[in-house]
Amino acid sequence: EGFDRAIERAKAYVEAGADMVFFDGIETVEQLREAVKRLPDTMHFVHPSEGGKTPFLSAQEFEAMGYKTAIYIPGNIRAGFKIMIRVLQELKEKGTTAALSDLIPTLPEQFEWNLGGDREVMDLINKYSVEQRDDAFWWRKKQQ
Repeated sequence: EGFDRAIERAKAYVEAGADMVFFDGIETVEQLREAVKRLPDTMHFVHPSEGGKTPFLSAQEFEAMGYKTAIYIPGNIRAGFKIMIRVLQELKEKGTTAALSDLIPTLPEQFEWNLGGDREVMDLINKYSVEQRDDAFWWRKKQQ
C-alpha cells in the first residue's frame, strides 16, 4: 500500500501500545528519515540486508537518524552458508576439511559461543575432547 499507508498503520500500532515499529522494505534514505520524523516518540527498528531494498547503511548512520535497533542478521547467515558450501566442497574434493581449520571453530569454541560460556556445559566440554584416529572421530576422556 506504500509508504504513507505504512506510516498510518504504524501510528495505529503505537496508539494501541506497540513499543517499537519496523518498516520492511523502505527504499530510500529519505524514507528512513521520514519514518522517524513522523513517529518521533517511538523506538524504530531497521533490518538492512546486503542487496535488499532498504539502503545498507552503517549502524552509526541509522543511530544518527534515530533508529534504536539495527539488526544485520541476513549477511551473517548468508556468509555462514557460503562457508558451509566451501567446507562441503573441500570435503567432497579432498575427503577432509583439515585445510580449512582456520574457518572452523574448535568444539569448545562452538559450545562457548552457542551457550554463552555456560560454566556447567564448559566443564563437560573440558572433561571430554575429540581426537582424530584413522579418518574417524572418537570421543575420549581427557587424561587428568
